[in-house]
Amino acid sequence: MNIRRTSPAARADAPAAPLPEARHARRTESGTALQLVSETAAAIIDPDDEDAAAVAIYRQKAVSENTRSTYATGWRRFESWCIQKKRTALPSSPDTVARFVAWLARQVDDSGEPGVKASTITTWCAAIGAVHAEHGYTNPAADPAVRETLRGIRRHRTEAGETEDKAAPMMTADLDRFVTAIDDQARTWRQQVTARRDIALLVLAFAGARRRIEAVTLQVRDLTVESDADGYRIRIALRGTKTRRDAVTYFILTRGENPKLCPCCALLRWLTLLADYDHAVASTGADAGVVAVHKRLTLERDLDPNAHYCDRALPRFPTVKVPIFRALGRAGVPARLEPLTGQALGRMVHARARAAGYSREQSAAFRGHSMRAGATTQALDNGASYREVMNMTGHQQIDTVRKYDRAPLHRANATRKLGL
Repeated sequence: MNIRRTSPAARADAPAAPLPEARHARRTESGTALQLVSETAAAIIDPDDEDAAAVAIYRQKAVSENTRSTYATGWRRFESWCIQKKRTALPSSPDTVARFVAWLARQVDDSGEPGVKASTITTWCAAIGAVHAEHGYTNPAADPAVRETLRGIRRHRTEAGETEDKAAPMMTADLDRFVTAIDDQARTWRQQVTARRDIALLVLAFAGARRRIEAVTLQVRDLTVESDADGYRIRIALRGTKTRRDAVTYFILTRGENPKLCPCCALLRWLTLLADYDHAVASTGADAGVVAVHKRLTLERDLDPNAHYCDRALPRFPTVKVPIFRALGRAGVPARLEPLTGQALGRMVHARARAAGYSREQSAAFRGHSMRAGATTQALDNGASYREVMNMTGHQQIDTVRKYDRAPLHRANATRKLGL
């Protein structure tokens, strides 16, 4: 979301001034200012105005769901604090925002640790600025007093030893442990369906070093099988990423040496089951879909687990604009044509870690980002160049790749090569 930068208000305690030709903040019947325009535009436009409706749709596309959700959380927290302190949230003043961030920085949890991380405080300030800009006001969070307060909070936290809370990397050995446990514990047919989905999702996210939202939102139309002198692979399109939202980029899954961890095998096993289900539902109904899943599991019950499942064409689907990874209902089959959420992926990773025998603390450190961090770390450990890693992850800067390298300092260190 682009936030307009303007000069600060005349006084630190003065409300933000409206911009030229400002859109005045609309209010609900209760008097509470509406939040992000992208969330509420549909409710305030003329339903017969097709152009305005199109503008609202495209503006909503400009902001990712994750950003919108994060900003909404920050704005609600700020608005609630303003009500408590009898201050105006919209338009607000730099003094109010500075007081809010200082108040956040002083909050502690039951163990005496900071209740809100410095990075979260910065993000919530961006939310305050975004809401003001959307309603036609200058950004009070851009005032020098607020920026200096934020810098002081970050420096104070650094001196206190606060570190970034990063997901633990899921290395190849960890992935093997996850997949083995999932496969061994899948006894009922429902568990076998879930196992196929979860294994495919974990291995794809690891092999492609994907962000969680990129993995769960993939559709069947994004997949293409390629086979030439360089071997068999699946080419996957990403229709916008965190850093390149308005571009189509690609990543590849290549055939692995170990069939159990082969990303192409894992994905095709799940796709074959899913295609059978979709065809049956499209032709006969939901009950037929359950029968089709049973038949596929029975047909492949005696397949050699040490043999590859790939080197074949992608299964055909009734329609290709459907998500690959979906939530499963009580019947053990996809409940609806909606993708898993990033939060659901994180919960799955945590639960699978516990089931694989990791401790509670270790399991809590495994998250939806663990596969991307683990793949980057593992590839560098195995001697991959930064060029190769960047082609895998899609990063544009080496410094960003370095942030994903979770190898301990004593292991990835040239000190050991000084010949001393």
